[in-house]
Amino acid sequence: MNTKTNRIAVVISTVVISTVVLALLWLLMPKTSTFFTLDDTIASLVHNDDIDGDGVPNEKDAFPKDPKETADMDGDSIGDNSDPDIDGDGVPNEKDAFPKDPTETADHDGDGIGDNKDEPKWFTHFKTNGYISPKTVYHSFTGLQKTLTRAEVTPYLTQYGINNQLTKNKNTCTFKDMRNVSDTLKASIKSSCQYNLLKGHNYRFIPHRTLRKYEMVIVFVRSQYGTQPENQKPRYNAYIEKAKETNIVDKNISKDELGQQLTLEALAKLIYQQSLQK
Repeated sequence: MNTKTNRIAVVISTVVISTVVLALLWLLMPKTSTFFTLDDTIASLVHNDDIDGDGVPNEKDAFPKDPKETADMDGDSIGDNSDPDIDGDGVPNEKDAFPKDPTETADHDGDGIGDNKDEPKWFTHFKTNGYISPKTVYHSFTGLQKTLTRAEVTPYLTQYGINNQLTKNKNTCTFKDMRNVSDTLKASIKSSCQYNLLKGHNYRFIPHRTLRKYEMVIVFVRSQYGTQPENQKPRYNAYIEKAKETNIVDKNISKDELGQQLTLEALAKLIYQQSLQK
């Protein structure tokens, strides 16, 4: 009888102790959890700040129970280590020059600055009397300077207009987007481009065969002076001819050799692409 009583007492004691332990564990369970889990219990009892042991504290770990993931940059619930598009900009990581920057995807000039933030290309060494200095220097995004075109413009260019200034021409032939310039350009006679240096002067347009971009050199002269309105981009007259090995022109340009007019952006694209071919 005593043995049976002892067994009952042991069972009752075990139940009581288990109940007390479970109650304590319940009280210690993190209040943010909906379910009672072993990880939660262990973390509460031993104050584990890094449940998955990946070296990132739980409060800073986007996946505190996944040792393979710690961050989710774009908030799509896919860890960055497994996400095919980490920054969520719609461009896959392998095609994204900046896979962790949702504001940038490309870097066409390879200077480490995304195209969206990069400064525009620009040129220097234009003289106000209508001449081009012997060296026209192209400045890239990083400040790298490349000598691209050598040219001399004969004095006749300063003999027209008021105070020897070139006359502004309203007829333009432009490329609106420097990124959409085609692989080939064909010089042809068009009413909008035929007399694009000096309005009212019947200068002849010299057509050339179709040339690939890396076969071209561009000789350009400043055709407009004074302050440029903010909503207008300055344009420069350009003459395209086939290069002779070096892609450098060293000659006088006659008035009959002046060709189609391009925006500065179009000139920048074509000249930059030529430099890559050298």
